[in-house]
Amino acid sequence: MPDHFPDDGELNVSKTPELRWLAHDNDGDTLDYYVTIRETGGNWKTLRSFKDPEHQGEEIFNFSEEYYETLKPDTSYEWQIWVRESGRTSDYYGGEYIKSEIHSFTTSNTGADPCIVNVEQIGEIKPDSEVLFKVTVKNNGTESVASQLISTSYIKNEQESPFWDGAARTGTDLGPSQSVTIDLYVRFMDNIWIKNGVSYDNVLSAGTSQIRFFFAQNDEQDIDLSNNTYLQTIEYVDMGGPVLEKLYISEHYSTCYGPKCSNSNYDFWARAGQDISISISAVDDVRIQHIILQAKYALSENYQILKEWTNDDDDFSSNTAWSIPDDTQTTDESQIRVLLYDDQDNETIKETDCFSIYSNNMNSTISPLQAIYKEGNVLTYAISNTSDHAISNIDVGLCLGSYCDNIIRLSDNTGL
Repeated sequence: MPDHFPDDGELNVSKTPELRWLAHDNDGDTLDYYVTIRETGGNWKTLRSFKDPEHQGEEIFNFSEEYYETLKPDTSYEWQIWVRESGRTSDYYGGEYIKSEIHSFTTSNTGADPCIVNVEQIGEIKPDSEVLFKVTVKNNGTESVASQLISTSYIKNEQESPFWDGAARTGTDLGPSQSVTIDLYVRFMDNIWIKNGVSYDNVLSAGTSQIRFFFAQNDEQDIDLSNNTYLQTIEYVDMGGPVLEKLYISEHYSTCYGPKCSNSNYDFWARAGQDISISISAVDDVRIQHIILQAKYALSENYQILKEWTNDDDDFSSNTAWSIPDDTQTTDESQIRVLLYDDQDNETIKETDCFSIYSNNMNSTISPLQAIYKEGNVLTYAISNTSDHAISNIDVGLCLGSYCDNIIRLSDNTGL
């Protein structure tokens, strides 16, 4: 195959090129072609298979007609042609089809160029609050670009963390030189969230920090990726005490990602006679010097101190167990509170939502109404329940020696 196009190493080739080649068979047999391509050093992709119903035997491959996507801009590609006499298998050629040399070319650096050109802060920067930014995106390229998703991350103390709540779409295609300005809200949280192994440290830091605005996914036709991100510097003057990053409480499989202990999926609860695990984490711009952990069982009660700490660092963390006594009565008004004081005695107070503690008293008796039952008799039993909760499930079994067979289950979540 002496002739081909584009020439080897050719630059500025169209992103929808025509690949051409020449081949001949000394016997004049009809030839069939298999066309492959790859980014240089990557994996091969099939462009055309043998026995193509529309283009079999053609010595040209037109990307605009035969392929579903455009090649990437400013990218080096390699391509190769396999050839066979029509109907022949690789066995006829000793196990491998006849193949051309590997040819190469580089596409032109033309295409879309979406870029974030400006970010304007509209709202006030405050802890545990939402702030509005106006984000302007412009297409500096020569081709249209589809709607882009803009995500955000928070940079403080040389660490970067994604925002849990801080993304928006441009919402429209942009032609060359067109721009659009959208509203994007980011939310600063009162504690660090961890979801699916990802840490979302969106707790506002005092002083200077940064928000990174960036396209969530790079467009393959983007000719310049360097302008796909925008750093916005923000300032926050600490107005008071330490910042509580985390207040988590858990018992059994129930967890309160505090201080809010309820959401649309579940309400936090605990059991008398068990330990509630309390996890605290806090930071300050200078020093956290005093920490008090408190709890109470009812809104009408005063908080009781569970534990106190003194501290000499700008951060504090602790895991503490609160043992709930066995005789604790059921309540829906339990709360936990944390008080933090910095070196200037500025105070930060956080308390959880009210949560439930359930009694662990389970005391029921079951007595047959007669001593002997015969076949055909109706089994009747008296059940006495002096528990603090209604019985929701009763299993009835028939036993002979060591073998028992469950014959009925009675269930009612509201109580039997």
